[in-house]
Amino acid sequence: MKDPDRAMLSSKIRDELLTLLDALVNETITPEEHRRLESLLLADGEARELFRQYVGLHCQLRQLAQSWAEEKLLRLTEAIETSANSSAPMPTPDSPRPGLIYGVILSLLVGFAAGVLWFRHLTADNPVVSPENCSRSASPASHIPPPPERLPHDRP
Repeated sequence: MKDPDRAMLSSKIRDELLTLLDALVNETITPEEHRRLESLLLADGEARELFRQYVGLHCQLRQLAQSWAEEKLLRLTEAIETSANSSAPMPTPDSPRPGLIYGVILSLLVGFAAGVLWFRHLTADNPVVSPENCSRSASPASHIPPPPERLPHDRP
């Protein structure tokens, strides 16, 4: 029980004490602030009671936050395991992956298309002379054009 004759903490001292306690539990208290907190606690029983309540509340909040985080982590882990078990099986390292198969098929198609285009290019530059287009009397030399009389780089 509180002694009714005893003076209560002034609001200024109470605010200072709460600020120091906040620094203490957040581990930001300086050595000078720590000495001031000790002197306030040694001087007044009500300050000590406030200290016990404040630190107790802080510990309870920390435990609550930790248990909440552990519970959330457990639920998240269970959800991941459930979704992993219900989805399509992951390919094993020995089995080919779909991306690899599609890549090989695409490469083959691109190679085939390039081969067709290259072959068409070759046949367009060097048309095949069919036997029907050639006369029997024409010699292979008759298809060669005569050399020019003068080459462009020759000087007169």
